[in-house]
Amino acid sequence: MATNITGKNIDLTDAIRDYINEKTDSLHNHFKHITEIDVEMDKNTHHQKGEVFHVRMNVQITCDVLHAEETKESLYAAVDVCRDDIQRQLQKTKSKHHAKQRKVQQTRRGLKSILSFWK
Repeated sequence: MATNITGKNIDLTDAIRDYINEKTDSLHNHFKHITEIDVEMDKNTHHQKGEVFHVRMNVQITCDVLHAEETKESLYAAVDVCRDDIQRQLQKTKSKHHAKQRKVQQTRRGLKSILSFWK
């Protein structure tokens, strides 16, 4: 799995890279078929709020691309919210996949029982 981390108007320190790698590595516990993770960070200065961080996370799996975006006043909070959103999407994708597999197995069992009577 490749994790690509890019930043705009922000210095990517080792602490930020380590934090993002730690958070994205936990996604493999939920879904084993992740091929690539792209994390894009942007720091803007809002006229009333001060510094605002915008984080975009794209996770490419074998059958789809999952996307999450978040804007927060803390970079770490924005990364956490994006990771949680991607985690929910991975769980949903995984449950859909398992439901389809169960339906296919039930159909196969039904056909085997019907075909055994014709033999």
